[in-house]
Amino acid sequence: MTVKVGILTFHFVNNYGALLQAKSLQTYLDSLSVDSEIVNYESFTRRKLYAIRGLKDWRQRVHALTSIPSQIRKIAKFDDYRAKSLNCSAYVSSAEGLVSELRKYSHLIVGSDQVWNPKYGEGAVDAYTLNYPNILAKRISYAACVGSSSVNTYLLQKSNAAFDEFSAISTRDEFSKKLIQELTGNESITKVLDPSFLIDWNLYVLSEGKPDLECGDYILVYGFSREIFELVEYLARKYPGRRILAIGMEGEFFLSNRVEHRHDVGPSEWIRLMHGAAIIVTKSFHGFSLAVNLNKELYFPITSQRSMDRITDLCDTLEIDESHTSEIDCDFGVIKVLHVIEYEQIREVLDRRVSESKGYLMANLSI
Repeated sequence: MTVKVGILTFHFVNNYGALLQAKSLQTYLDSLSVDSEIVNYESFTRRKLYAIRGLKDWRQRVHALTSIPSQIRKIAKFDDYRAKSLNCSAYVSSAEGLVSELRKYSHLIVGSDQVWNPKYGEGAVDAYTLNYPNILAKRISYAACVGSSSVNTYLLQKSNAAFDEFSAISTRDEFSKKLIQELTGNESITKVLDPSFLIDWNLYVLSEGKPDLECGDYILVYGFSREIFELVEYLARKYPGRRILAIGMEGEFFLSNRVEHRHDVGPSEWIRLMHGAAIIVTKSFHGFSLAVNLNKELYFPITSQRSMDRITDLCDTLEIDESHTSEIDCDFGVIKVLHVIEYEQIREVLDRRVSESKGYLMANLSI
């Protein structure tokens, strides 16, 4: 039987992390000579400019409005990257169109990211649990996540029977694994790494033959929060004169004369900026993952337990323990951070986990 794999994951109109994991998974499948397509489906709309509603500071509102041309350029770069760097199916926007598209594959891989997070609604849960009739493909989940350890499971319970149709289920984190086990009674669920770890991004950047976008010993900030703001102030004092570049996640605006804002960075540019940075400061799961993959000095603020569930689990998986935490005195008090510098031991663990995760895919694709 010819293996043709459909990858069903989050659409990535302007989300770097979603695109990072999709590109990594497809690149790994390419290395196995597997014919794969990313199913080009939007289960909920993300194709919008950043809204100014909810921005309380008038200066943030002005900043948001003046950045609209940059946002438009950014979305265009995502469209261009998807067209040139990913193998995608025809675009579908309805459940009916999705079902028709899914029927052409011999295998379906669902994941990664928070595809089983109920907060995205019933339509998304139905799509990512493949809760549709007459789908004959072999169903595999790879590194699916429910979002946090405290989600409302009502919608997942409604799709409970759909999980029985999967030939193999893997999750990205232990709390997702336990929740799906409790819902389904399936004890053979595997925990694997996020697909962004399936390839070495240092080698990928070098293989592209494109230079880093910036030269020099710069700090890159990805994702904004009060804690990130305080870390920027701390690092600006610690490294006077060093450039600090800042990229927001979806819908974020960060006002500081300490940073150089980059609103129109495309996917390839984002990866190259991360690759060229001396230090990465982030609150993002995929920002954290890419920084670790690239062996970068990393600052990650430790905040609420709910927001830390995924990072805490990844740290446990990679054996990043308390020795990698620091307390930093800032203007508004003490901030606890994950401050990762040494990678020799982490790399050994990561290589082992990557091998296990690749083994899961190869076994369940019968390669």
